[in-house]
Amino acid sequence: MEELLKRELDCGSVKATGHSGGGCISQGRSYDTDRGRVFVKVNPKAEAKRMFEGEMASLTAILKTGTVKVPKPIKVLDAPGGGSMLVMEHLDMRYLSSHAAKLGTQLADLHLDNKRLGETLQKEAGTVGKGGGQVERPFVDQFGFDVVTCCGYLPQVNDWHRDWVTFYARQRIQPQMDLLEQGSGDREARELWAALQVSVAPPSLCPSCPAGLMGRRCSWCSHLGLGLDGRWACLCTSALIRPCLGTGSHTQKSLCVPPVCIGHFAKASFPPQLKIPDLFHDLDIVPALLHGDLWGGNVAEDSSGPIIFDPASFYGHSEYELAIAGMFGGFSGSFYSAYHSKVPKAPDFEKRLKLYQLFHYLNHWNHFGSGYRGSSLSIMRNLIK
Repeated sequence: MEELLKRELDCGSVKATGHSGGGCISQGRSYDTDRGRVFVKVNPKAEAKRMFEGEMASLTAILKTGTVKVPKPIKVLDAPGGGSMLVMEHLDMRYLSSHAAKLGTQLADLHLDNKRLGETLQKEAGTVGKGGGQVERPFVDQFGFDVVTCCGYLPQVNDWHRDWVTFYARQRIQPQMDLLEQGSGDREARELWAALQVSVAPPSLCPSCPAGLMGRRCSWCSHLGLGLDGRWACLCTSALIRPCLGTGSHTQKSLCVPPVCIGHFAKASFPPQLKIPDLFHDLDIVPALLHGDLWGGNVAEDSSGPIIFDPASFYGHSEYELAIAGMFGGFSGSFYSAYHSKVPKAPDFEKRLKLYQLFHYLNHWNHFGSGYRGSSLSIMRNLIK
């Protein structure tokens, strides 16, 4: 390991300090070099490189805001014997205590950073002689992130979306439900998730189809085909099917179907939408850069102030950040007071917090087993009410 670090970091000397640490996912060790002390996280899994690249991008993004201290990332490397490792700045950390309020303030500044960038751009656009390149970092007007990040070891696809609720349903909850289906196939979870999704299919999706109009709704259809452009079409008439959610059927089996339709079966898997628009009524959500996994084990402090680490960042709703923070404790009242003095609670904050906690309970269910099943199902039941 020492020789690898000397070569990759261009150091004259590397020596293990004896300090080590780690969590549920990776293990780490500190090394003294002639360029300073570094901390090296190692994971033997084949997917570790993607995980560490996401963490490095997350740390870099947070670091650029200048709002809250994070370890400076240095390099992602292939680990001896397989897997990957992330080299970063070593920080002498202790449990968060005296700087809890300061963390609340700095976390709020992190969440407000992108909004302030947008306000600066607007201001400069209206100033003679300014605008167009005056801000070093661009304003982000969508929800997502440029790379895949991992919450735990499970990847989070961060494809960009303009609508936050759509992003949260498709990119956070649905992948977790897919994993549950592959693993346990939990029927109650599947039914509750279906009840949380909108069904807005009109009585007839394809009026020109000779098979007639539909009188029922179901998730399977007997003669829809997926075209090269990714849109569903009726195999009888080639008529495009209007996008809908939760349904793909537009025939009745009792009606006569032309021979061209026989043997064609396709699942109309339209993207999910959440059945809780009232929770977001009149809420203007500006994309905020998030740590993404801010539980008590990922915060600390040193003599200068608070530190956050092990991020799984993306641009999302700032309230999402506080969901896991409230699940396992570790944050004092002074932290929350300082945070909300800069980012006040909006109406229905507590209800949305439960919605965001749903992701983390599902994620823990997929990571650690059915011990988190009860909490996951309980949240879904309460959201349906």
